[in-house]
Amino acid sequence: MNRDFQIEEPKKIEIGNNVGISIRSFISGGGGVSIGDNVLIGPNVNIFSANHNYKAPNIPINKQGHTLKKVIIKNNVWIGSNSIILPGVTIHENVVIGAGSVVSKDCESNSLYAGNPAKLIKKLY
Repeated sequence: MNRDFQIEEPKKIEIGNNVGISIRSFISGGGGVSIGDNVLIGPNVNIFSANHNYKAPNIPINKQGHTLKKVIIKNNVWIGSNSIILPGVTIHENVVIGAGSVVSKDCESNSLYAGNPAKLIKKLY
């Protein structure tokens, strides 16, 4: 595991065995993050488990608080470089996330997802 990455709220983050986290990646643990075994996280990947609230126009956005939603990344997942994983997402087993993807919805097992927003490209197995 590379040491040049950033973790916010590490007590809310679970990391399995044989996980690789590449350079300049960021994991925000506020809402909880669970990373399974044999996961590869490419360079410059951002994983967010919290989002700013913004629905009250009469309250400054920086005073509206956050919504917390756990991110779950199951076993044997590869997240390509420069991808963003948004709050509340579950990435199931044996998934590849293409470089530069924005994952805003759950990803089903044994699949390749890519794009902004990330979409199912094909089943792998």
